[in-house]
Formats: sequence, C-alpha cells, structure tokens
Amino acid sequence: MTEPTSDATPIAGDPSRYRYARAERLDVAHPPDQVVELRLRSITGVHEGPIPQHSLDEIEGFWLHLSRPADFTALAGLRRLRWLAVEAPTDIDVAGLSTALAAATSLRNLHIEAPIADLTSLSALGGLSELWLGHTRVTDLTPLAGLTGLRDLVVEDGPLTDLTPLAGLRLNRLYVYRTQVTDLSPLAGMELLEVLGLNGCPVSDLSVTAELPGLRHVNLRRTGVVDLGDLPARLPSVTFEGLADGEPPLLDEDGGLPSATDPLARFRETEDFTDRWQLLPALIATRDREAIQDVVGFEGRPGLTLQGLFLQGGVGDVPFPANPWGVPPDAGLAQALTHLWQPIAALAPRFVATLRVRTLGLALLTDDAGTATLGYLTWGRDADAQAPREQRLRQATREPITLDALVGHGGDVHVRVVFGTAPRLVDPAATVPLLGGPVPAPIREFWAVHHSFGSHFGGIVGALRCNTLGYFDGDGWEQVAERLGGHPPDRFVHGVGSDHYESFLLDLDLLDAAGYPTIARWAFKEWTIGDHKPFWDWLDGDGTRLALL
Repeated sequence: MTEPTSDATPIAGDPSRYRYARAERLDVAHPPDQVVELRLRSITGVHEGPIPQHSLDEIEGFWLHLSRPADFTALAGLRRLRWLAVEAPTDIDVAGLSTALAAATSLRNLHIEAPIADLTSLSALGGLSELWLGHTRVTDLTPLAGLTGLRDLVVEDGPLTDLTPLAGLRLNRLYVYRTQVTDLSPLAGMELLEVLGLNGCPVSDLSVTAELPGLRHVNLRRTGVVDLGDLPARLPSVTFEGLADGEPPLLDEDGGLPSATDPLARFRETEDFTDRWQLLPALIATRDREAIQDVVGFEGRPGLTLQGLFLQGGVGDVPFPANPWGVPPDAGLAQALTHLWQPIAALAPRFVATLRVRTLGLALLTDDAGTATLGYLTWGRDADAQAPREQRLRQATREPITLDALVGHGGDVHVRVVFGTAPRLVDPAATVPLLGGPVPAPIREFWAVHHSFGSHFGGIVGALRCNTLGYFDGDGWEQVAERLGGHPPDRFVHGVGSDHYESFLLDLDLLDAAGYPTIARWAFKEWTIGDHKPFWDWLDGDGTRLALL
C-alpha cells in the first residue's frame, strides 16, 4: 500500500519542500531523547541549527511534560526564565535540572510533579520564591533551608513527615496536602505565615496556630479534626476551613449488582439521553451479552454486532472467533490485552498501563460486511473531566474501579466504549505524497495494533487525510496560515488525534531525533500551534488523555 488511506483528498501545496522529504530516518523504536530541545524549538520556531540566544532570551516560562527521563542540558541557555513546570510519571534528574537552570538568575517559580526523592541540588536555586513539589518521594526538606527567599512552598502527595528544616524560612503560604505530617510545632514563630494547607494530613494538634501571628487561613479538609477547642475564640481572624469534612464513602452500604434484566428493561423503556447514559454502568455490570450489545449501540455504533466478549474475572465471557489480531478464543481479558499491546508496551508505558487499569471488558464486534472492531469497555470518573490535564494523567491508574464494584460507586462513575479498528499495514518504503515521505515508523507500529482508537469524545485518528491547506478547502493560503499562527498550511498533516477543542497534527518540518515528524498541538479556536513531541511521548501524554480519559 502506498497511501495511508484510500480516501485521501488531493494534495494541496507542496509537502516535498519540508525537511521530512529529505531527512535521514533511523530505524529505532525510541529516538534519542530530544524532548526538551523540541519544546524549545516549538516555542521559538527555530527548526534546525542552533537556537539563537535572542530567541532563548524571550522565553519566560513554560510547562514541560515528560513521559520518560530527559536530558535538561538544552535549558542552560534560558537566562531570562522566570518560571518552569516539569511533570513526569517517572523520576527525573533533579541535579541535571538544577545545573541547567544555574544561569536563569531571574527564576522565581519552580513546579515539579514527579516521584523524586532527593532535593539536594535545589539548594543552588537561591532565587526561588515559589516551589511546588507534587507526588514526590521526598522525606527530607533540609536542602530547602537555605532558600531564604522562598515565600510559597507546596509539598503534596508523599511520605513527608518532618517540617523541622523549614523553621528558619519566612514563608507566606505552606501547603502539605496529603502527606504524613502530624507535628506542626516546627512552624512556631513563623511571623509571615498567612495560609497553612493541611488537606488530607493526619494532624490532630493545632495548638501551633496560636503562635503564628500572621495566620489567616487553615485548610483542614479530610484531616479528621472535629474539635478546635478554644482556638476559634483565641484566633478570631483565622478561618479554619473544612472542619470534620470527610469524603463520602465510595460504596453505598446497600448497593449491589443489579439483576441481568432490570437495568436493560429500564434502559429500553426511557428515551431520555441522560437517564440512558447513567444506566450504562449498570448494564455493563450485569455481564449480560444483550445488555452490553445495547451499550455498544448507544455509544454510536448500532451497526456492530457482538461476536466475542472478555470481562474482568471471566464471568460472562464469550469466546472470540477468528479475528485480525489473532487473539485466542479463550484468552480472557488480561491475556488478550497483553497479546494486543505488548509490541508497544515499552514504547508507551503510561498509555498501556492506563488502558489495562481502565478496561473492564473487551468485545469483538463486526459490521454487516464482517469487518472486525474491538470495543474496550472502560470506566472513568465524572470529576476527572474537569481536572487539569496533568491531574487527569497522574490519577489515571489510581484507585481502580472493578467491574463487580462498578454500580456501587453511584453517579460519579461513567463508562464509555473505546473502539479500536482493525490493524493496517503499509509499505515502510513507499512515499506518501501528502507527507513527502513514508508513513512514519511510530505510526506504522501503532497502526499494526489499531488503525484508529477512540470514542465519540475523541481519540487517536488513523486516517492521514489532508494537510491544513486541504482541510480548509476553498480558503486562501493567507487565511489558513492565520489559523496556524502564521505557519505555512501545507506543512501540517491531519492528523493523529483530536477532540472537541484541539487537534494533533504531524509537523513535516520539525522532526524528532530519528527523522520523523513530531506531533504538534493545534488549538483551532485560539489559532495557535505548538507543544511539539515525538509520537510515543505524545501517546503517553495527550494521546492517553484523548483516547482513555
């Protein structure tokens, strides 16, 4: 096959003039680490060669989303950086990060969300006034004792217990949410401390608050504190928020699995969309083939018929007939997922881990022509939809919900069917005119599992149909370029992913270290494009969010 899709539109512009058409391409699973450099090139618009110092000097701050350990050397030229946020699911090189930031004398705000344990090297960043440490393994704050300019400190979600090293700091705000802090006495005498966040901490003794003359607000949510004694009377200017405010139980005391018929009968009786949406968890929880067939139809695929089914625990399984993926008839859910995704598990570990945790069942579906599709029955929490991107990814595999406990979680949990189409194999040497080169190797490897993968909410798109100039067929070059922040519209190919507010496009001129197009985020309502990443890094971040969260 020489085209990625059979329905590609005529080629607009001249894609062959971009770097991908003439690049040397490496046959490697993961290109050499270049994520930090790509982020800077995406911001500055400098695609090859050294990035001029004047371009680096214009950068004041940005988010850096990582899916694997990264080389921070490229940050060394950011002399005027004022803030930086780094988010990663794995440990990062804090020493390398601190060394690279040494020249950023204006750096005031550093945000790290990663399972780091050692803060020693942060002691060199003496200009910091705000430090946010989330989801770390930090137990020793001693390296922060010398950061005398620090005013706001956040240490969230970790094993921290000891606040003693903070005693000499002049903090205005301190948040130790969801840590193991119990002893607040090291804070005594902090004259400037105005806000103290203790959400989720096992504290009981709050007497130190009477020794904080500047204190105005204390967050006690989910601490278990129920009695403040005479503190409110002694400290009338302090607001104690969340007293005895606990999270509601996840399971209803009298909740149980519904019968196999009641939810389905109610689902078929009502025509109200919301009522039917709220019944989907109950339908899947029945493990009933007919009920799950109705879920598939409700999710926008009424023409697909269920032929095989694997569910958590094996109860209700229907053997798979022969299928394009070679999944064995009696594989069961766990073995089937391993069979399908093992080829890319090391390339996109967060994506595959999230898929495993979120999948309650796997359905083999066919249309009238016999074309096969896999339907992944997945769960999600309604509150996650409103959470920031980083939080949604970070929490994706936490507190998993099982099929047997699905209904007991009440209205906070929803289910959706993520559809994975049959594999599509392409000639790795064939030039695709739309790209000016072959289908990139990472995309070919994903297509070998599913050509497309998503739901009506969004997902990973299989068809590389057109570039942006062809996407706005009939509009002139200048009009379309304006929607891309001034970039040439034949440079970006649609697309590898999308949802209601953004699309992710192949950039034919900004390549990864292996010579393949990077993935750029196009916020089409804002007319901006950027945040370039290699495909596997994108899949472990925004790709995971689009398809599964």
